[in-house]
Amino acid sequence: MLSIWREFDHPFFSFDRHAGEPVDAAATTSARWPAITVTERGDVFELVAEAPGLGEKDFEISVEGDVVRVSGERKVAAPEGFAPRVRERAEAKFSREFTLPTRVDAEGVEATLANGVLRVVLPKAKESRARTITVKAS
Repeated sequence: MLSIWREFDHPFFSFDRHAGEPVDAAATTSARWPAITVTERGDVFELVAEAPGLGEKDFEISVEGDVVRVSGERKVAAPEGFAPRVRERAEAKFSREFTLPTRVDAEGVEATLANGVLRVVLPKAKESRARTITVKAS
């Protein structure tokens, strides 16, 4: 009876069952990482990526026409002299590409990283911006 209970418990308490053995969670890394949201506000798009633990050198951002690409790599290493016993954060390379509804002014793109959140402001190209035309009486 006890062995049946242990098998039932296994998925929930694998660390206890394998105490002292390294656990690698690389298989659980999502293909949609980091989580990204793209919004539109007036004459700009804003891309926000949740990427805790990554630094500014871990990202590469490129813009071509109406396509923005965010790529990079998350590296995970134990401090020197330490051996990992549980590893739930796996090393991962990522590349996400988004096609926007209009072209982007690549020269005006700005990216900031604070508290694990990457923000990329993507201004619309001048020819893509909405214009208001004033009607003049003749």
